[in-house]
Amino acid sequence: MTLAVLGTGRFGGQLVRALARAGHRVLAGTRSPLKSENQSLSQDTGAPLLSLSGAAAQAEVVFLALPWTETLGVLRGLDLRGKIVVDCTNPIDRSGLTLGPGTSAGEEVAKACPGARVVKGFNGVGSELLLDPVVEGQAAHVLLASDDRPAMGVVAGIAQSLGFEAQEAGALENARLLEALALLWIRLSFQAGLGPRVALRVLRP
Repeated sequence: MTLAVLGTGRFGGQLVRALARAGHRVLAGTRSPLKSENQSLSQDTGAPLLSLSGAAAQAEVVFLALPWTETLGVLRGLDLRGKIVVDCTNPIDRSGLTLGPGTSAGEEVAKACPGARVVKGFNGVGSELLLDPVVEGQAAHVLLASDDRPAMGVVAGIAQSLGFEAQEAGALENARLLEALALLWIRLSFQAGLGPRVALRVLRP
C-alpha cells in the first residue's frame, strides 16, 4: 500500500521517517515543499513531497497530522472515499479539550469525509516515540477506535511494523475517550514533568 502523511510538522515529519524506515512507501503532503526542513525530510527518507491533495489522491491510507484547527478545512477539499483515514489529531488548547463531550475530532473527521474508512489512532503517541516506541523494555501501545474493523486491523498492522503494540478500543465514538486520554498524556508529559517519552500501555493477562 501507499501511505500518505498530511502535515510535515514535528509529529508528521517523524511519522514519515518512521514509516519510511519500516519499509513503507510513504508520501509527504505539505503546503511548503520548498521549506528546508521538508527538503531534508524528503532527502533522508526518499518520501516524495506533494501537495496535501496530491498525496491524499495517490494513497490508500492517509494519516492526518495537521493542527486540528486546520484539519476540517483541508478535508473538505479532498475526496477520500474508500480510503483509510487515520486521525492523529487532538482538539486541544491551553484550556483543555475543545470538542465534546458529545463528539470528538475523530467523529468530526468522519462527517467531513463521507465514504472514508476513519480510524482514530496515534493521537496518544508523542513524536519522540515514533522512531523508538520501546520504553523500559516494553513497547508503547497505539490505541485505535473505528466503526470499520478491517480498516482498524490495517492500521494496527502499520503500528506494529513501527514497533508499537496495537489495542483496539471499540467504535469511533470512543475517540472521545482517546482524545481525553491524550490530554492526560500531554499533562503528565509536560506539566507533571515526566518528559516526552512517557508512553501509554494496556496491561493484560
